[in-house]
Amino acid sequence: MFDEDFVFEVRAAELQRRTLEVILYDFDAYARHYRMGVLRLHIGELDLCEKIKIWRNLTPMTDVDEKVMQFQS
Repeated sequence: MFDEDFVFEVRAAELQRRTLEVILYDFDAYARHYRMGVLRLHIGELDLCEKIKIWRNLTPMTDVDEKVMQFQS
């Protein structure tokens, strides 16, 4: 369980077309970092009038997800 708060500055007009992507890694000092999973939230589907708590299961990351991440970096 992670108890984290995040704040992002996004114009209201952009919220409907934005997606928040959370990627969770297990960092290991002696081996390759392990991708535990990914979560994608379509911001336009959320009620952002108040602080919300979101509980979702992670989905496995695919090699395609990893390639897209490397391309965007």
